[in-house]
Amino acid sequence: MQLKRNKHNQNGFTLIELVIAMALTVLLLTGLFTLLSTSLKAWSIGLSKTDIQYTARFSTDMLTRDLQFATQIIVKNPKSLDLYTNKYSITNQKITYSLDNGILYKDVNDGSPRQPLTGGNNSPVRCDLSFEDLTPAGYATKTVGITLTATDTATKKNFTIETAVSSMLIR
Repeated sequence: MQLKRNKHNQNGFTLIELVIAMALTVLLLTGLFTLLSTSLKAWSIGLSKTDIQYTARFSTDMLTRDLQFATQIIVKNPKSLDLYTNKYSITNQKITYSLDNGILYKDVNDGSPRQPLTGGNNSPVRCDLSFEDLTPAGYATKTVGITLTATDTATKKNFTIETAVSSMLIR
C-alpha cells in the first residue's frame, strides 16, 4: 500500500510560525512587566507621599489644638516649647513638645513616657521642626509660628506645613 502525501492538509505549525509566535509573546510580556514595574513604583511613591503628609498633618493638628487652649506658652528654643493647659484636667497641666533625632515628641509631664507624634525609631519618616514666637509687643495673646517638614528617609520626598497659632485662653 502506498501512502499519499498531501501538502495542503497538514496539521501543526512550521518552525518559522513558532519562532514568530514566541517573539510576539516575549514582546507582549516585556511590555506588561514594564507596565507593572512602573505601576508599582508609582504606587510606592504615592504611598510614601501619603505617609509623610499624614504624619505632618497629624502632628501639626495635635500641636495646634493644644496651643489654641493653652493658658501659657513658652518657646524654649526653635525645637522645643512648653505650654500649660487645662484642656485635659481641671488644673493647669504642663505639656512639652520637643524634636529629638527627627521625631516630634509630646510629653504631658505626668510620669508617663513621652509620646512620639511622628513615628518611632523604626519609622521611615523623619521631621524637622521650628517654633517661633510671633507675638507682637504689648499683646496678651501669644502667637507661635510652626514650620514642620516631614521627610521620607527612603525616597527623600518631603512635605512642609507652615502655620501660625494664637492661643484663645491666655490672660
